Amino acid sequence: MSDDEEYVPIMVTKQNAKILRSEAKKRVEALSDESILFDAQKENRFPRLNQSEFYLGSLLGQGGFCVVHEISAIKQIDSDGPCGKAARYPEEGEDRRFMRDKCIRNGDARYAIKKLGEEVKEDAYLYMKGVMDLATEAKFLAVVENPHIIRMRAVADCDPYEEGFFIVLDRLYDTLESRLPKWKASEKESKGFMSRIFCARRKSKLNQQVVRRLVVAHDLCCAMLHMHNLSVIYRDLKPENIGFDVRGDVKIFDLGLAKELHDEDKNPDGTYNLTGLTGSLRYMVRAHHIIFFFIVCSTKISLFLCYSGPRSCSS
Repeated sequence: MSDDEEYVPIMVTKQNAKILRSEAKKRVEALSDESILFDAQKENRFPRLNQSEFYLGSLLGQGGFCVVHEISAIKQIDSDGPCGKAARYPEEGEDRRFMRDKCIRNGDARYAIKKLGEEVKEDAYLYMKGVMDLATEAKFLAVVENPHIIRMRAVADCDPYEEGFFIVLDRLYDTLESRLPKWKASEKESKGFMSRIFCARRKSKLNQQVVRRLVVAHDLCCAMLHMHNLSVIYRDLKPENIGFDVRGDVKIFDLGLAKELHDEDKNPDGTYNLTGLTGSLRYMVRAHHIIFFFIVCSTKISLFLCYSGPRSCSS
């Protein structure tokens, strides 16, 4: 297609969906064959759920490919596998019943499901990319374990490349994007007239706010360092992808664009050949050839926002 031609998306149909999913599977399996990190045994150690076994709650978020819904309740589970199937590992039945019993904690939902959105079916290319991203994210979450990276708790009882595949994640209750204005408002309150009267209390509150931000920054760096130690670059770090769980602990989520780097792909100058313009424009590395730790630039921006607030980086 020439530069002058307008891109016209092809709708996903029953006829081409199978072809698109087959192509997505082929591409992800090619990545798996090259990977020294992906582990099929670990991927098969997650309990399976059928969508008929739980109730969906409110819509929590929607990205370029996927939607995330709260799980409001898990129905009575008696079988070790979904819908009467046999367990695929010895503890699967126990893990499924644990999720059923702990689905709600102190009135708050603990789990959410992530699956392809219906809107992505309006563009066959985006649909195939979405299938690939969700399958790839499941592979990464099966092996990248860190207290500050969102945890995968279960998967759908179907192949990742079949219609209806989903992953079950910890439910998050806030993002850094929405928390930044709250921090800013809290700081203004601490600098108000009445706060100046009670100077010691004001200083204590401001110190608490600084410590709170530093803890978030430290935990983010720990999560990024953990991925870098595994030769994984995240490629989409931004306040919208930094969440907080029910306890207030920070969690990086949405690993669909994560990529594993291999030593054999390193250039003599220490850079790697990667796809340009990947991620969110405001935070991405623009060059096609990047030094591995140059990805730290998006971390710096996120940490700067974490400390200074959203208005400091609005231009």
